[in-house]
Amino acid sequence: MGNAPITYGPKLAEGKTKIIYAHPDREDVVYMLHKDGLSAGDGARRNTLPGKGKVACQTTSNVFVLLERHGVPTHYLDRVADNVNLVKYCTMIPLEVVMRRIATGSYIRRNPDVPEGTRFDPVLVEIFLKDDALHDPLITDAEIVEKGIATQDEIDILRDTGRHVFQILEEAWAKLGVTLVDCKIEYGRAVSD
Repeated sequence: MGNAPITYGPKLAEGKTKIIYAHPDREDVVYMLHKDGLSAGDGARRNTLPGKGKVACQTTSNVFVLLERHGVPTHYLDRVADNVNLVKYCTMIPLEVVMRRIATGSYIRRNPDVPEGTRFDPVLVEIFLKDDALHDPLITDAEIVEKGIATQDEIDILRDTGRHVFQILEEAWAKLGVTLVDCKIEYGRAVSD
């Protein structure tokens, strides 16, 4: 990480936990600033925790470095400040891909016939449309293709990559004595591709 202040280009997007800024000189990369904000319930509950952006940035960097070491392509390039990553500029694929090892939470609410704590082996993969206004509904492969969000081949890649990522993280967390119950991954298409 350099000590020089970062010169940002225009703000491109802002979510609940991050702000994306253009790079002033390059079109293929952007800055991802991690905010100190916390949110829950599709952003219905919000709060601020000083220093959270720094911890989130470090955690994000560590996870992406681990994934890259295991051959998983990511948009990550570098950590350039305590709370800022330099990443490849991508267009978001509006899907949330959720891998579940253990049945709990929202899965149980949607599937009350499945006992809490049921272990999924292989990991269960669910895909949701990324749309806060609709509360991120579950979406089928056919609906994804029909809406023009992704092809079936791309959906298969998202699902396979998600399982691979879950396996890598599950093994890493287990070494720390932590059980990875589920995780959500979001994908994008690099603008330079």
